Amino acid sequence: MKPRTWIFICILVLILISLMAVYLVITLNGKRTLSVGTVNNALCKSKVYIVEITAIGFLPPELTIARGDTVIWKNKDSNVQELSFESLNMTAPIKLFRGQNYTYTFDHNGLYEYGCVKPSYKKGKIIVKPF
Repeated sequence: MKPRTWIFICILVLILISLMAVYLVITLNGKRTLSVGTVNNALCKSKVYIVEITAIGFLPPELTIARGDTVIWKNKDSNVQELSFESLNMTAPIKLFRGQNYTYTFDHNGLYEYGCVKPSYKKGKIIVKPF
């Protein structure tokens, strides 16, 4: 092939890559907006929510999410936390040291109540709707 043909092909490929990048930016920013406590998961159209475990409790203490969404509990407290889910029939609480996370994807509608074993005043709930 002639050098001009190669140059034309290279320019065409660069244009296509640029168009794909613009499309991805528009798609990712337009369909799901990021807010405090959420992270976009554009591939499966679900959201990831973050619940912080602090000295005063869970932040936020209550979430309403869609079926298929994921929640990540992050222990920001300096103490070890034992996370217990009344609604999930867990055999033992989940022990989280400072900086550790626990992730759960909610596949069924309903009310999921949880809390810390000690101190027992730390309580929270997840409401899962079909959206």
